[in-house]
Amino acid sequence: MITAAEQVKEAAKKLRLTELERKVAAALTSLKTVSDQVNDFESYQNIKGAYEAQVITLSSMLDTFIKVQNGALQAVLDTISDDVGKFYTALHPKESVDKVRLTMVGDEGVEFQ
Repeated sequence: MITAAEQVKEAAKKLRLTELERKVAAALTSLKTVSDQVNDFESYQNIKGAYEAQVITLSSMLDTFIKVQNGALQAVLDTISDDVGKFYTALHPKESVDKVRLTMVGDEGVEFQ
């Protein structure tokens, strides 16, 4: 007579996966992992594209801002250049200086001419 324990062991053997079934399960797991990674990659590519567009836009905005800033600063320098010329002439009366001018040099420099 077969005991209950033996019947359970026999039923468990029948439920075990065959070698082919184990290989198929492993392949499906690998495919799912690859699929998830491809989806993540595509998502990250979209995010990267958005950031690259923002960097280009901000760079363009910075270039435009620097041009406007330099133009405004040069206008101020042109306005005060006459006064600087008068002060320079008063401080150095023996020098023959025709016109003193403050000008922009590079992005943030000021030169005394």
